[in-house]
Amino acid sequence: MTEIFKGIPEIRFEGKDSTNPLAFKYYDADRVIMGKKMSEHLPFAMAWWHNLCAAGTDMFGRDTADKSFGAAEKGTMEHAKAKVDANYPKTYIWCSESDAVVPYANSLRMIEELKKNNVPVKSLICRNVDHGVGPATGTEAQGWIDKAVEFWLKEERE
Repeated sequence: MTEIFKGIPEIRFEGKDSTNPLAFKYYDADRVIMGKKMSEHLPFAMAWWHNLCAAGTDMFGRDTADKSFGAAEKGTMEHAKAKVDANYPKTYIWCSESDAVVPYANSLRMIEELKKNNVPVKSLICRNVDHGVGPATGTEAQGWIDKAVEFWLKEERE
């Protein structure tokens, strides 16, 4: 997706007094806190749906953010695929065949698209777990958080 952000430089730490709107004021990736760099304590991550799909509802109304990614029509497979390229972050997906909110087939398509674009991806596919179960304690998805962190840490080392 780097072509979407042409002309925008890498965002750097400049300190709390910086007037640069595209600078970190407090996040200094190299600053050591309790024996670790900030980048180790706070690695960048995102919630795919909220960052790349939700079109923004705020005090100005609905669909306040253009998330078309150059696709002709939102909500199509073309639109979904436009969001994924080799710059997409390593992704851990857990899904359930019985999810009543996100169709299971959509998760499988996402996994397929990530693999096609050489994006590191790991998945946990469950049979009978509801949507939005948090840590999924007492379900077959229990432990997904630890598995996701293990995957991300492994990918960081490689």
